[in-house]
Amino acid sequence: MTKMLQAFLVLPALALTYLLFASAPVLRRWLHLLGAAAATTVLGSWWLVAVELWPAATRPWIGGSQRNSALELVLGYNGVGRLTGDQVGSVSTSRGWGHNTVLRLLDPGSGGQASWLLPAAALLGVLALWLTRGAREGHRARPAVVLWLTWTGVTWLVFSLMGGIFHDYYTVALAPGVASLVGLGSWVAWHHRGEAVVTRTLGAAVVVTGVMALVVLWPQRSWSPWLPWVVLALALVALWRVAHAHRRAVPVGAGFAAAALLAGLVGPAAYSVETAATPHSGAVPHAGPPAAPEPSYAGGPAPTPADPDGPSVGDLLTASRSSPALTRLLARDADRYTWVAAVTGANSAAGFQLATDRSVMPLGGFNGTDPAPSFAEFRRYVAQGRIHWFVSGGGRLVREEPDGEDLAVTRTGSSAAVRIERWVARTFPARVVDGVVVHDLTVPPARRLTGR
Repeated sequence: MTKMLQAFLVLPALALTYLLFASAPVLRRWLHLLGAAAATTVLGSWWLVAVELWPAATRPWIGGSQRNSALELVLGYNGVGRLTGDQVGSVSTSRGWGHNTVLRLLDPGSGGQASWLLPAAALLGVLALWLTRGAREGHRARPAVVLWLTWTGVTWLVFSLMGGIFHDYYTVALAPGVASLVGLGSWVAWHHRGEAVVTRTLGAAVVVTGVMALVVLWPQRSWSPWLPWVVLALALVALWRVAHAHRRAVPVGAGFAAAALLAGLVGPAAYSVETAATPHSGAVPHAGPPAAPEPSYAGGPAPTPADPDGPSVGDLLTASRSSPALTRLLARDADRYTWVAAVTGANSAAGFQLATDRSVMPLGGFNGTDPAPSFAEFRRYVAQGRIHWFVSGGGRLVREEPDGEDLAVTRTGSSAAVRIERWVARTFPARVVDGVVVHDLTVPPARRLTGR
């Protein structure tokens, strides 16, 4: 349920396959699909209805929404907003996320995640669909071909053209379709490998797979300079076997199959080994060697990586890290407070909460753009003595200009977290612990102003 409506991307494939190939009469198929749609709606929305009907005062804020609404979250920020780019609460006002074209998943960044065999899967799937037409041998595979072609096609188009937040790791949803189309399409084609159109299509599949591998691997030559040439050599061997078989009017054989298999899998296999052997952290996983930074979430430069051995406030996608001295400070007299500290953003709060084993308030939720708590609510918590420390710099919602003036970065959603951080900086004393700036919210402002 994490990505909510993304789970529905497979429904067109399931519905179309059932409608075309179920053994029931056509009218009954439509009735079955209507019943399935009703069941999906009820089973997928009961929790949403329960949350909406529950009194807001006695449940947590619905993170990611601006009006404390699960319905808004499902249909807006995590729903239609992902398609249109109109996502209130995002940390960027840009109406777009990267290059949303049909070639998005074939660029070097996205291509190395789940697109190595995506062009070949499309070719082999269409070939299998043509070869299983009518009552020809292999007709029993046709429903599966339609299912996986629709699954892959819908997912490919949505991820390519969506104008909202998009991360490369979303492409894992393509893996079942790509694997099934390559396996099933190859199996169907192998049974018809004596036909000229099949031989040519198999050769084309090798070509597009080799090109896709070179697109991914060429920018990574410093990581593995020999790998692109190995892929190219294997693809050429496979093509030579196709041409040789075509000239002699004989089916492609085991030599072609072996070369094609190696050409298609040596690249992703190397990426898999590198991924498994490399420690990963943060909220945006990425397969293969270290990737270029994701687009800036704040309209400014990408965050500078923190010292891996020192404490850090973290940022939007990286958890904070405490130090022994900072942990001792935050945990001091912890039993007296509801929250030992507050900081902008959930990831920035996470590391400090794990280090102290005490509650740390994440201002503004995950992005720091939720109006929770409001400015007035936060001031009331401080007046009641429920928060001890404030950790500055979390969530990267505020950046310091060269002239020393703090400016809110370009973003959408609530500005409550920005107001709170500015108010704290003006009102309460600060100290630096291992490079991290903290403010003591228990020191009365009047005492600070008078110097007592």
